[in-house]
Amino acid sequence: MKDFPDLQCKIIGTGPEDWKLKQLTLRLGINELVTFSGFVNDRADVLRMIRSSHVLCLPSTLEGFGMVVTEAMACGVPFVAANIPPILEASNQKGGLFFQCRDVEDLAGKIRMILKDDRLQNRLIHEGLERVKDLKWIDLSKKVETIYEKTIFFCFDSSNFDFSIM
Repeated sequence: MKDFPDLQCKIIGTGPEDWKLKQLTLRLGINELVTFSGFVNDRADVLRMIRSSHVLCLPSTLEGFGMVVTEAMACGVPFVAANIPPILEASNQKGGLFFQCRDVEDLAGKIRMILKDDRLQNRLIHEGLERVKDLKWIDLSKKVETIYEKTIFFCFDSSNFDFSIM
């Protein structure tokens, strides 16, 4: 906090850790610096929040595709995210920095790097904007459709279920 006295944190979305996070901000005395936006219905509002940020942080260790990092790149905002396959694939390892899952020191260090280094921040912004030029919605939708088809096949493959009646 001493390195970034004006730092504000906006948490968008909800989840099972909301209450714990709110309690943690109170315990650490930083509740005035953290805004919990909850679920935001309007996608334009979410993008406005992302666009107003210096860095987007995606600490989740489980993601389906990583749409939020592509949105951040399109908004010209560098990101810090866990080095999990969906995020690495969506970003093509461009536009942000990746931390080791569940390593909060690594996560904090990567955020600090972006906030302190204007050259790094500008490079990541440029990389992200270039990366999203390569992302075409028709290609993305085909990938998602393929994943869904594989999932549906697996879920409904009769060899995976016992259909006996009790």
